[in-house]
Amino acid sequence: MLKQVFRRQSATVALLGVLLNLLGTAPVALAQISSCSDFQEVKDLQDALPGVGTSRAARAASQDQLWNAWKNTARKIFSRYLRGEMSADSFESCALTSEDREALRDLLPQIFFEESLSLLEKSQSSSIQSFMRILHERTHGNHLVLFRLVGHFRDQVPPTSSLAGVQRGSGSIFMNFAKIPPNEWLVILIHELAHSLDDRLQEAVMKFSDEGLVKELAVFATKSQDPGLLPAELRSRTDRWLMAGLDRGFLAEYRAWTITFQVYQDGLRERLWNPIPWLDSILAIKGPNVPLASFTLHYLDSNFIDPTDGIFSLPLIKRELKNVRNALRNAQEPPPLGNFTQVIF
Repeated sequence: MLKQVFRRQSATVALLGVLLNLLGTAPVALAQISSCSDFQEVKDLQDALPGVGTSRAARAASQDQLWNAWKNTARKIFSRYLRGEMSADSFESCALTSEDREALRDLLPQIFFEESLSLLEKSQSSSIQSFMRILHERTHGNHLVLFRLVGHFRDQVPPTSSLAGVQRGSGSIFMNFAKIPPNEWLVILIHELAHSLDDRLQEAVMKFSDEGLVKELAVFATKSQDPGLLPAELRSRTDRWLMAGLDRGFLAEYRAWTITFQVYQDGLRERLWNPIPWLDSILAIKGPNVPLASFTLHYLDSNFIDPTDGIFSLPLIKRELKNVRNALRNAQEPPPLGNFTQVIF
C-alpha cells in the first residue's frame, strides 16, 4: 500500500519497515477448522431441485431458494473468517463443483464487502460515521466501488503479491483475505476505501499524464539543469505537474494513512477490532500535542524515495522536485485532506 511518490508498486520503501506488514507475502496462520459443513444447506437444496417435469414457477422458486442459501453460506464464511476459524485452503477439500466455485466467486466479494460495511455502520464514533457518510454519498449516484476478493481458491491469481491495493485510475479495490489477518480486515478495507474515494487522487491521475509537458521539460533539460532558469510559466506548470505526481503517490498515502490512523484509534475504543501491534508502534511515536495530519506527513516524508528513472533522472527535475517537497515539508500547515477533512477532529 505504501508506494513510491509517483508509482504504486509493492517493492517500494515502507514506513520504517513497519508497514511492510501490509505488503508481506506470508499467508495468514488461521485455525484449521473445516468449513465444509457451511455448504450443507446448499447441497441439500441442490439434491432436492425439481426435475424437468415440474412447473416453471416451482423450478424458479427452487432456484431462488438455492441462491439465498448460497448467500447464507457466504455470510457464514465471512463470519468464520473474522473469527479466525478458517483458511482459504479449507474450500479445496469440500468437493465443490465448477458451478459451486462460480457461485462463490460471484457472491463472496459482494458479501464480504456488504457485511464489512454493515459492521462499520454500527460505529458511534464521529470519524467512522463521517467516513461512511462520504462512502454513501459517492455510491448513491453512478459512482461504484469496484471490489475484488481474492484468496479463496488456489487457482485465482491475485493482481500483485500485496495484501490489498487500489487501481489508481479506476479506484477499484482488491483484497486477499487469505493473507490479511482477520483482526486487520476492516482497518485495511478502510485504508483502501480512502484511496478509492479520494477526489484529489483521481484528479491527479489525469493532471500527471501530461506528455506534452514532459517533452518540453526534456528539451529544456538539454539546455540547462537549473530550475531557476525555467521560464515562469513553464516552471509554474512544472510545479503543478510535480504536485499532481505527489498527489497520486506520496500525498495520496498521507491522506489515506491519516484517515486510517484516526479511524483505527476510534474503532479501537469501540472494540470494533483488537489492538494491532504494528499500528500501535507507529502511533506511539506521535507526541501528545502533535496534530495527526502533521505527524503522518512527516512520518511518511522521510521514508518516501523520489523516482530516478525516465525524466526523473534529469538533474533539472530532481532539483525542482526537491524544491517542491521542501516547500511541503516546511509549510506551517500540512496539506489539505480534500474530501476527508471532516473525518479528522
